[in-house]
Amino acid sequence: MKLFDLDGPLFAALNKLSDLVFANLLFLAFSLPVVTIGASLTALQTVVLDLARGDEFVVRKRFWQAFRRHFKASTLLWLLFVLAAAVLGGSYLAARSLGGELARFYAVFLGALAILLALVFQLAFPLLSCRPAGPLQTLKTACQLTVLRLPWAVGMLAVTVAALYLSFFMNPALIGGATFLWLALGFALVAYCNAFLALRAFQVLPGRDTQD
Repeated sequence: MKLFDLDGPLFAALNKLSDLVFANLLFLAFSLPVVTIGASLTALQTVVLDLARGDEFVVRKRFWQAFRRHFKASTLLWLLFVLAAAVLGGSYLAARSLGGELARFYAVFLGALAILLALVFQLAFPLLSCRPAGPLQTLKTACQLTVLRLPWAVGMLAVTVAALYLSFFMNPALIGGATFLWLALGFALVAYCNAFLALRAFQVLPGRDTQD
């Protein structure tokens, strides 16, 4: 097999890259109402998980199918995470007013809870995309997976944090270019990298994944 054959590795990589760009643009477009971010994120996770499995499909159709199928559950799940983040943020602001050692204790405690929330968040939407369930059941299973498959959950969070740091904090002069890359590809690319870790984390779940 030659490098430049239509079925060679170069064209396969370019096809996957174009799929990720298209999925990224769909994710951004369907996230514009804000309240639909959860459904859009679940649809993106469906696409990248299928790409990680090596499935062949039309990105537009798969994204739209997943968006419609999981809209209610993923929207409620998204709102639960937003509520939890708001509670943590409000608690942190309230703790800062206490001052002294007590404020530092609460800051560390709330920081640990925030990291735990981020770990669960990384698994929840990929889980919903391949194991449809109600938002509370998905949240419960994601919490269990975070404990049972902690290395994979930490790996997913590390990929996301590393991508954000390299893009926006390592060299402030490159923020403009990094922003363009995220708008063109970044969300889907990070989700795709994390999809391989998510699939490993899901191996402990009974039964088989449900695909759209």
